[in-house]
Amino acid sequence: TRLPKPCPFHELTLTEALQLKKPVAYLVGTPAHCSTGTCTPALNQLIGVARTVGDRATFVHAEVYSDKAATVVAPAVKAFAMTFEPTLFIVDANSKIIDRLDAVFDAQEISEALMRAGVATS
Repeated sequence: TRLPKPCPFHELTLTEALQLKKPVAYLVGTPAHCSTGTCTPALNQLIGVARTVGDRATFVHAEVYSDKAATVVAPAVKAFAMTFEPTLFIVDANSKIIDRLDAVFDAQEISEALMRAGVATS
């Protein structure tokens, strides 16, 4: 739901990303319908970090709702029993969750979490 440009992180599902056997940054949040107002800034920070990291990690974004009217909760939200957004999960190459950032986070925090997952961020 990112406008005016679509989000670049919808090419793979989390399952597909984990099969690549490299670290994954998995963001759950809906910029157009965000309950906290921090989803768009979080996504923009993640896009900036992804440009620096390149293909050393895989970036995936899951919307909170699976329909455009924002009435049907998406499977990712149900699976993690989420009650707020955004949340960024950082997963290492062995599919282990290394870190979780909630609600408000910046590029430095994202980069540090990725480093803990074994990703060189510079």
